[in-house]
Amino acid sequence: MHPYLVKLGVHTEVQVFFDPYFSNDPSGNLSFAYGDTCEVFGLAWHKIPASGNLWITGSPDSPTIRHVIICSSAMEAIAWLHCHHTMIACSDQLCFVATGVSLLASKLKQLSATFAGKRCSLLFSDDILGRVFDLKIAAAIRSQPVEVTLDGDRVKVEFRAAQYLLSADQFSLNAFEKLAAFRFHVQTLKPKGALTWLDRLTAAAFNL
Repeated sequence: MHPYLVKLGVHTEVQVFFDPYFSNDPSGNLSFAYGDTCEVFGLAWHKIPASGNLWITGSPDSPTIRHVIICSSAMEAIAWLHCHHTMIACSDQLCFVATGVSLLASKLKQLSATFAGKRCSLLFSDDILGRVFDLKIAAAIRSQPVEVTLDGDRVKVEFRAAQYLLSADQFSLNAFEKLAAFRFHVQTLKPKGALTWLDRLTAAAFNL
């Protein structure tokens, strides 16, 4: 049991699930190893790395894994599972993956090679950056090349030898799928009333 997670009200069984995948830094902050760097969470701050690697729980190659949940940070994974703690009953079927704040081509290739054919859900923020990540990762998982460019208040997408323009405020994975008449079969899980699942957890913990 980590005191910061206790302060946030994270369910005990959720803390037990994630316990093997974090450590304490010298100041007692939560530290999540990405291989080349770490994500660090303190009660007053949160550093998400621009890593070339992924943070992953368990073994994604395990035959028991049925549901892969991809997000920007390990703390986002913890917040989501806390809000859906009944999923602990099938925790042996879950694999959480954090990308950090960058999506390098090598990382997209790793996602494609590791999770193609698996049921995947995305937990990225409910803003334009999170929705761009949704599309780029969904396309990578399904081995579909895509280029996404932000141009002022518009989003330009090059996909399957065609170009699409959408307004930034209307852009989402679902909206693009309808426009392009193509389904990635990847679910996006956005929190209601908050930008991220961690924001929702923090707001509930501190009555914000």
